Amino acid sequence: GQLTGENADYLRARPMTLEVGDALFVHATTHEPEAWHYVFDAYDAEACFAQTDRQICFLGHSHVAFICVARGHEREAIATSPISDGRRYVINAGSVGQPRDFDPRAAFVVWDRACREAQIVRVGYDIAGAQARIVAAGLPPSLAERLALGR
Repeated sequence: GQLTGENADYLRARPMTLEVGDALFVHATTHEPEAWHYVFDAYDAEACFAQTDRQICFLGHSHVAFICVARGHEREAIATSPISDGRRYVINAGSVGQPRDFDPRAAFVVWDRACREAQIVRVGYDIAGAQARIVAAGLPPSLAERLALGR
C-alpha cells in the first residue's frame, strides 16, 4: 500500500537473479528465488552452495548479516573475508533498515573486487527518527518497535 503502481511495476520487472562475473546476486536463495526461502546461517547456506557453481552468492531477505566460507566440507560464518581462489562464499548483506540479528545498527556488505575482499559493515543511525517516520507513514508499529532491538 506504500508503493505507487509505477514503483510496483518496476520491481516486478526486475530479474530474480543477477550474474556479474563469478558472482550471483539474489534476494532470497539461489534455488527457487521466487519462493522467498530464508538463509539464516551456514547450515542454510548449504543449499545455496549446492544450487550454484558461482564462487560468490550475495543474498539478503532474512536480514541476518554473515559471510559463509566453504572450505572443503567445513563451513564457517564470519564478518570479513578475503575472496580466495578455490573457496566459495555465501554472503548475506543483512539489512540497512530492519535488522533481524539482534544488532540494531544498519548492516551492509562492501565487496572490493580489486582487493578481493568482502566485509560486513555496521553503522549506527537515528533509530528514533526512523521509528517516527515508520509510524508517520502508516506502517505497522511493530516495524518501528523492532528497530531498537534488531529483531
